[in-house]
Order: sequence, then C-alpha cells, then structure tokens
Amino acid sequence: PPFAQGWSMASLDVTEVRPKLLLGSASAAVQLKDLAKLRITHVLSVGTEFPAKLDIPVLNDQKQVSKRKLDGRSTGGRTYLQEGGKKDPFVRLFVPLDDNSSEDIAQHLDDCRLFISEGMAQGKILVHCIEGRSRSVSM
Repeated sequence: PPFAQGWSMASLDVTEVRPKLLLGSASAAVQLKDLAKLRITHVLSVGTEFPAKLDIPVLNDQKQVSKRKLDGRSTGGRTYLQEGGKKDPFVRLFVPLDDNSSEDIAQHLDDCRLFISEGMAQGKILVHCIEGRSRSVSM
C-alpha cells in the first residue's frame, strides 16, 4: 500500500502531480515523519528562505550540514546534502531563488531536473517553496 494504514495524504499540504513527484509548501516540508510515511527520499527546497525557514534543528547545525554537503553538486549557490539519518532522512537540494519575476530560474533548471530524476528513480521527491504555488511549480 502506498500509505501507512489509517493515514492519508490529505493531512499533508502536498499534491502528487506525477507518480513519485509531489509539490507542496514549507508547512509540508517540515513534517518529516509524514514525508517518510509517503516514502519520500528527496526534498527540493526552492527559496532563499531555506533551510533556515524550515526550522529543522539538524539543518541549522552548520557542522552537520558540512558533513552532508556534496561540494561537486553544490554549485551556483545551490546546496546538495546527502541523506542525514534518523534526524533528517532525506537527500536535499536547496535552490536560492527569491519569489519575484526578475529572478533567473533558468540557471538552476538542469541541476533541478537531474535532482528530480534521481528522486523519482530512488523513491519519491517533494518539491516545495513557501506556499507551493510559484517557485516550486516552476521547477
């Protein structure tokens, strides 16, 4: 079964737009246990507010972030983090985009496409921004 018994995706602010590809908001992105129940393995956070706005303690610990960071994949201002164990069991990509029409999203599309493809091949991926309506959908 795709969901744990007695649990539904309706309780989380996400939409499955394609099999294994979910869009959501920041409020969904902080629900680590619920994301794990959905079998999400990758999280793409789009916004200059992240990771700070997520308020996940392990992501605010620079020592922990440095251990997980893959330098070869962390380019163009983006930060790629390997899976972080029980406290943060997801592979993550943070893309620093402001929510305004003058922002150049094209510079991030190739890396985001690759990350989304990896997430869909290895499990499921959540792509989110603050509200889940603008930047995340663009990716």
